[in-house]
Amino acid sequence: QKINQKLRIDSVVNFKKLQTMVKAKEGLDTLLMVCTIELERINQVLHDKGRTELVVVMLAGGWLKSLHLTCEGYAQQPAELLKIRVGEQKIILEQLILLLSFYEAKYTYIQKFIEKLEILDKIYKNVTITFDKKPEMRKEINGQIVVEGGTTWQIDIDNNTLKQIHQKTKEILANTLEGK
Repeated sequence: QKINQKLRIDSVVNFKKLQTMVKAKEGLDTLLMVCTIELERINQVLHDKGRTELVVVMLAGGWLKSLHLTCEGYAQQPAELLKIRVGEQKIILEQLILLLSFYEAKYTYIQKFIEKLEILDKIYKNVTITFDKKPEMRKEINGQIVVEGGTTWQIDIDNNTLKQIHQKTKEILANTLEGK
């Protein structure tokens, strides 16, 4: 809420509604839908105010928090799917750094944020993503068209690299929230 007040978008977000939904333990789908609608409203307000850089920073921050939560989930209960999801983020991270770079010359806080993400990117150099492109084949099975083949990928990420990614995301989030 403090961040929303500083950005002067606190009138856009209905925090009471969100808090009520969380306390009532409503369905995750409903909460996700409401959060998405709220984020779209924030996005529009920031665009209207000419603050598109904040939209990109919010996107990157949300991604970073999601990565951190995925790492936390893996740390608590290791699952291969979570490990693969963390590895896949190598591609997203590269794109986010590129997107943020459009604003770094004008905003020093974005430049500092990029520097932190670039350290995370160095850790991700230990993640290997191998693509295997095969021709797609369409078959009719029981009256349904089924597509087989296409591009597949293999993600190789070791446990040490995953721990380093987890630690770095935790550090970036803590420092960012403290304004460092």
